[in-house]
Amino acid sequence: MVDCRQFRILVLGLLAWLPVCLAGEDLLWRAYTKGSADKRAELAACQDKLAAIREKARTATEAPDWATDADVLWLLSHRTPAMLAVEREIDAKPAGHYVGALAYLVGAIGNQRLTAGLPKLLPLAKTDGARLQVLQAMADHGGAKSLTELQVFLERATAGTPCEEICVAAEGLARTGNKGYLSSVRRAYMLVQSDADSVRLAAARYRCGDALMAGQILSVLKRKDASTQARLNALEFFQNNPTGEAVPVVAALAAESTDEKVAEQALTTLMHMTGYGAQLGEKADAPAGETPAENGGVAQAGPPGPEERKKDVEVVLAWWRAHPADGPIGKTLPTRADVFAGTGGVTEH
Repeated sequence: MVDCRQFRILVLGLLAWLPVCLAGEDLLWRAYTKGSADKRAELAACQDKLAAIREKARTATEAPDWATDADVLWLLSHRTPAMLAVEREIDAKPAGHYVGALAYLVGAIGNQRLTAGLPKLLPLAKTDGARLQVLQAMADHGGAKSLTELQVFLERATAGTPCEEICVAAEGLARTGNKGYLSSVRRAYMLVQSDADSVRLAAARYRCGDALMAGQILSVLKRKDASTQARLNALEFFQNNPTGEAVPVVAALAAESTDEKVAEQALTTLMHMTGYGAQLGEKADAPAGETPAENGGVAQAGPPGPEERKKDVEVVLAWWRAHPADGPIGKTLPTRADVFAGTGGVTEH
């Protein structure tokens, strides 16, 4: 039991400690507002830059590219006072494209004190560009409140919600690998329309535990009518999640695809999947002019043409067969006939 005297001491102690706790986050603010002349001038300059950004946002007809804005770049080179100034701007309930600018700054500064306040910006983002910028920052930095708001956003999304916003929110949840978000990501998958976006959300479902999506994404690589972007998204997926079943399909695309973007990405993906790219090490970035033999077998003097690419595919697969333990996939290797006879499921003319 605590007697009255002990109770009074406890209460007085708590009362003495509380103001210190509450004021803790303002110590940095006071260090700049009440500190040296240099600190005060630096904070004032940050506030001036934000005022200039606010004016640019107010007069813009569409969302500016804040990543290249001179005032934004200046603020990012003065992160501590910029953090303090941006924090006050968020509390002032910004509007229009300025919301997107602040979201970009929060994401670029990356301070946890700022990123924790990102959900405050979402209801203020009334334009598509600003809303996407806020969702992207929330997805990039996570945090319990941001993840909750991303989930709520997906649950409220409709067929009229911009697909890019749906994809960004779903990918933000998927980065956690939390199976509890799978139902929300599945719902998002049903809302998107293009095959490229479907691949992105199939990948998000996979990261949330839906293993069957790997086969769904592989089927996109086999389809002749798949868009270039859908195939590029699928190749990126298998570069990060290699499977033995995908190797002959990816190899066939690298060797036979008439779409240069797809063929080049397929060769890069094949090198990652087999472990060939990792063994090259620094040789992979060797200067142009080295012979294939000197450069681990694959020519490095610019993007290869169709015939050179076929030879490169053979080199990669031959190395893989000789070094199966060095790659990320320990499954049955495709034969040369599998790749070039079309059993990988891809034939393009």
